[in-house]
Amino acid sequence: MKKKTRRNHDASFKTRVVLEVIKALKTFAELGSEFNVHPNQIRNWKNEFLEKASVVFSENKDDKEELKRYGRAEIFNTDQGSQYTSEDFTGILGSFE
Repeated sequence: MKKKTRRNHDASFKTRVVLEVIKALKTFAELGSEFNVHPNQIRNWKNEFLEKASVVFSENKDDKEELKRYGRAEIFNTDQGSQYTSEDFTGILGSFE
């Protein structure tokens, strides 16, 4: 049996997928089928995007250096972040287009 090769997606593809998620017009499963990516992978990309989004607007280069040095923050109690997937929160994000 031949081992599957791992697919690597470029940043522009990931960004396109995450922007579709933020619009909240389709579910993770629908987007997974559309882009041929597992829904859990899409969810991971979205979480990473939202965690690093504030760095874009940061004028402090130290923040960017710290992000490179230490990486993104880990959330141990993942149920505490469930408010960020609610319709209210994602609707607000979608209104900024």
